[in-house]
Amino acid sequence: MPMVPAGQVALALGARFGKDAAPITGGLDWRVYAAKPDPSGNFRLLREDKGPAPTMVLPPGNYIVHVDFGLATAVKPVALRAATVHEIFDLPAGGLRIEGRVGNARIPPGQISFEVYKGSQFEPGDRRPIAEHVLTGAVLVVPEGTYYIVSNYGDANSVVRSDIRVQAAKLTDVTVNH
Repeated sequence: MPMVPAGQVALALGARFGKDAAPITGGLDWRVYAAKPDPSGNFRLLREDKGPAPTMVLPPGNYIVHVDFGLATAVKPVALRAATVHEIFDLPAGGLRIEGRVGNARIPPGQISFEVYKGSQFEPGDRRPIAEHVLTGAVLVVPEGTYYIVSNYGDANSVVRSDIRVQAAKLTDVTVNH
């Protein structure tokens, strides 16, 4: 913990995948904003850190703390007074890793790509992908929930759609068969 000068307060931050999960040890992006917008309506960024458990020293007052890990985010207001404040953020997120196969043969990464959409392919709603051109074997961090994957294989218009469920703190491996 850094030295805290007089008139300042330490804010110790951490994140985990849910209430009973272990701390996240990397890949986090922390931002601390002023609690009130400026005259133009924007919240002023005051501090940023990419560490897994940073401690930031700030003047007493109210702030908005934002953390992201992949596509998962959490935001909460924080009031700093006289003592060190410890805040743990719960990110109910999991990993999604996709590969394509034809029979028992794995499709080479350059011949297949994936798009990931929120919700089920059978539900109405926003149809913009949350991730495009996802490569075979890449891990995409997403909030816990239902997603559908569109797999595009080669130049012959071979497309497969699959609904999947991602659970918090788990890696979901998906194999799409063409």
